[in-house]
Amino acid sequence: MHDATKHALGTTKGPGKPTVTNHKGAAVITAGLAVRLKSDDTPAVATGSGVGEFLGISLGRDLSDTGRTAVCRAGLGVPLKLASGVTPAPGETVYIVNATGEGHNSADAARTATAAIYASAKLTTGGMAEGESSGTVDFAYVDMVGGL
Repeated sequence: MHDATKHALGTTKGPGKPTVTNHKGAAVITAGLAVRLKSDDTPAVATGSGVGEFLGISLGRDLSDTGRTAVCRAGLGVPLKLASGVTPAPGETVYIVNATGEGHNSADAARTATAAIYASAKLTTGGMAEGESSGTVDFAYVDMVGGL
């Protein structure tokens, strides 16, 4: 039965068709986390040696279920998992926590500013994490017109 109060990470909400690519890596990156591309062309969440610029936001396992991560590179209404205690407002700049790939709403040496903006406030009534059958995850929808 459909529950309008629940939202699924890994799906986009916005109008139009998002730009999505998939990438092979050591493991599938959980839906809702910002993804960077490493020098060996595999996806990563945290910054580090050989890790480059943002690629997009993970939509989780790709539809062919071949161990690849689907990444939304541009789109509207893309769900981004939020760091603990973060409460963004629509129109604010999206910052990404370098260590976790989660969204934040303020600048800090441990966060990277992006070109994306928050399209919604924090949602706490849904956002079940990939692979879980219950629970909630704090997230917000973001608009990435030209990417992260």
